[in-house]
Amino acid sequence: MNTPLSVSVPFVNARSPYRRNVHSQRKSTTPITPPLQSLLSTPLEGDDFTPAQIEELKRYIQRTLPILPGEDLNLFLGAVFEDPGVVSSYMRAMEVQDGQNSQSYLPFDLAWQAGKQAHGSALLLPHEKPLAWVGAFTFSCGLFQCTDIFQRKINDTHAKEPKQVRDARYLVLADAFHLLRNRNNAVGETLGAAMGVLNAHDCDPDQIARIGTAVRLANLRIESLWGLCHV
Repeated sequence: MNTPLSVSVPFVNARSPYRRNVHSQRKSTTPITPPLQSLLSTPLEGDDFTPAQIEELKRYIQRTLPILPGEDLNLFLGAVFEDPGVVSSYMRAMEVQDGQNSQSYLPFDLAWQAGKQAHGSALLLPHEKPLAWVGAFTFSCGLFQCTDIFQRKINDTHAKEPKQVRDARYLVLADAFHLLRNRNNAVGETLGAAMGVLNAHDCDPDQIARIGTAVRLANLRIESLWGLCHV
């Protein structure tokens, strides 16, 4: 019999004053991250961030991410953003078509909003909310990677091909999931199964369905803005 995963305490507060409280019911369409130039000590030049700028952006991400119950999910997110390519793809604004207008969006902010939406889903039990936040926040990492200007220069990527986006998601998260499963296999398998990255194995199917649905619904707007109909 599959046993549902239980996390002892719910999602707690965010580290950064830039972040709005995740429990707020007010939906905001305004940018959350301050202008990138205010986070960097050197001017932006060309398409790519310098190694020093990547480190500055990584520090911003680390102090901005919410504090999650226990250490496992925090370490998972830390491992994801150890990759300079992930930092670049989350922190580089994308020009996309939003209805009749062209708009610039920062992937990091859209992913944050997706995490907040998933965390607030009425589908979830209280202890499932932290996993849903993490899952929704990282779910579109493959899509961001495939559409990042610098990544497209060094890799033959096609952002509108669902299989490539799924494969990119798996590759981006592979090391972080390896770390998470070594520390807490139940949490790792539950989160991975809900995101479609790992096989369910001994996970509770109802729990996977709840978390997975919350994660996917929260990312529909990103997929629509990026022109991806189905991932």
